[in-house]
Formats: sequence, C-alpha cells, structure tokens
Amino acid sequence: MKRLQIFAKFWKFFGKPEKELPSEDLYYKFKFDNENLAEYKEDCSSIELSPKNDKVIELCKRVLRYLKTTYAISDHKNSDYDVCMLLNYWTYNRLNEIFGSKDTNSIYRAFAQIQLIWNTYNEIKLKGVTYPKCEPYFEIHSERDWEKRKEFCEYCLDYKTAHTLAGDFKDNYCQKYYKYFEKKAELYKHFEQYCSTSDRKGCPTFYDKCEKYNPKNFLDKLSCHPEMKKKKEDAAAAQAGPAPQHGESADGDPHSGLPTGEGSPDSSSLMGVSPRIAKQAGDVFLGVIVTSMTSGFLYRFTPLGNRLNRRFGSKNRPINVLSEGVDELYSYTPESNNFFYEGGQEHNIGYHPA
Repeated sequence: MKRLQIFAKFWKFFGKPEKELPSEDLYYKFKFDNENLAEYKEDCSSIELSPKNDKVIELCKRVLRYLKTTYAISDHKNSDYDVCMLLNYWTYNRLNEIFGSKDTNSIYRAFAQIQLIWNTYNEIKLKGVTYPKCEPYFEIHSERDWEKRKEFCEYCLDYKTAHTLAGDFKDNYCQKYYKYFEKKAELYKHFEQYCSTSDRKGCPTFYDKCEKYNPKNFLDKLSCHPEMKKKKEDAAAAQAGPAPQHGESADGDPHSGLPTGEGSPDSSSLMGVSPRIAKQAGDVFLGVIVTSMTSGFLYRFTPLGNRLNRRFGSKNRPINVLSEGVDELYSYTPESNNFFYEGGQEHNIGYHPA
C-alpha cells in the first residue's frame, strides 16, 4: 500500500504511467516530460560545453526537477530501492546518449559540470529539507560495468511490480516476466563475485537491500515454470538434431559404430577411395577373371568351341588372344600332362605339386 501511495504522488506530478514497470515509467518521464523545466533555467545557465551545450543544459534542468519532485516524495527510510542512485545512473546514461559512449572526455566534463550545479542546488535551494539529500555519485565514470549496475538498481525498484504481474496475471504475463527474471538472475551472478568476498570491493552499495530478490529463490515457484522449462528442453533438443539411428555412427556412416572422420581414417580413405567404391571395383575385377577363364574353357574343350574355331579360324582375335592367355597360364605344367599341349592326345591327368 505504501508503494502505491508513493506512485500515486508520482502520477500526480507526471501523469499516468506510460510503462508497466516503475523504473521504465520514471525514466520515460525524466527524459521526455517538459513540464516546469523553465523553472531551472537560471540554475543551469553556467554550463558551457559546445557543440551539445543545449542538450546538456536541458539534462541539467531535468536533474534539478527530479531532486525537487520525484526524490522529495520518495520513501527514504523503508524503501528497498535507491531513487537517488537511479538519478545518477540515468544522468550518466543520458550523457552517453548525447555524446556517444566513445566520447568519454565530453561525458566526463559534462557530468562534472552538472554535479557541481547539483551540489550547489542541494546547499542553497534544498537547504531546509528534512529528508536526506540526494548526493551526486561521480565514481560512475570509473565503473566499467556501470550499465549492469544501472540495470540492477532499476530491478530493485521494479521487482515487486514484476513479481505481482507474473503471479496475478498468468499466461502471457507469467511467460514474459519469467524471461525477465532469468535475465536478472545473470546480474546476481555478476555481482556475487564482488559481494561474496571479505573486502566486498566493487560490490554495489544497494546490493544488500536487493539480495533477497534474487530470481533463483522463486523462479521455479512461478505458475508457468513447468511450461517454460519444457520449452527450453524442446528448443535444446531441436537444436541438437535427431539422435543417430541404431548402427549409425555420429558422422553418419550407417555401416559402422565408429566415427570415420579426419581423426581416424581407414586404409581406403588414405588412398582416396571409400570402402564401398573399393568393394565394387574388386567385384568387377573378379568377374572379369571368372568370365575370361570360363570363356577359354568353353572355347577349348566343348563342341561349341570347336565349331567356332572351324567357322571363324584366326579371324576372331579376341578369342585367340584370350585362349593364348589361358595357354600361358597352364603351360608351365609338364608337356606330357598338359591338356593344352598340341601333342597331348592321350589326355592324361597331370599332377603338379602346389
């Protein structure tokens, strides 16, 4: 209830919220709302920073208005968030938008001039206030992860609203903020490396207030957790692709359970020939030999061969050459026992020791 009363005051000054989360809405109005900016013109007139002078002066006026309005009505004692630190990070972020993140020299000079005016405004214009004053935080310039710190500070402000939306408004809202909380969990991992050490060097000053909002403490309790978990598992399975079938290696060889990639080549791959091609070539060569020997046998020892010999004689050179090759194959046997020896009419069965 206290938080709603505070935001009711914000809306009274700045109108109804444009965004769902408090930090988004406050920054939107901080950046775009022009109401009452003229009131702070004189305070920021000392800024000299060409060629972006007008934009820096406008930013200065927005900072002073924030100090007088938004920060003044904030809960400075019981809040888990720090709207003063938000103002510092938003100011620095806006300077990065104006000059570009690479122009660090101009950002440094502009931030220094705004903070000087900021301090003067606190001392003179806000002298009698009873609440703690919002002081400039110049160390942002030396923080390499200032964007993560800005995001973490915003999360401290937004947590309760985001958690309520994820819990009370189910379906799309739960899924939307489930992903939101997953990203914020990464922020906690980032800052744990600084905040878990004994010296806590580099740990944000507002970390302790927000430590209890770590998404790892409640993410699995959201109503859409089973659905989101299944989606992640399905996405991971789809990205991994179908599992290899039985007998098929990971490299896609259906004949081997072992990979045959570059790391473990077989003998045929070393010769540039695949096993299947080598097998086919061997089958063809064996067929040629069997066919040749069969043809020679038919030509020499069957009536069909005799007829062909009488009919075509020596004109059929391929058959003659083939028979000559067969003759040579068997001519090393003793002549008396050689079927192919011209004088071997007795057709004795010769024996040749193997």
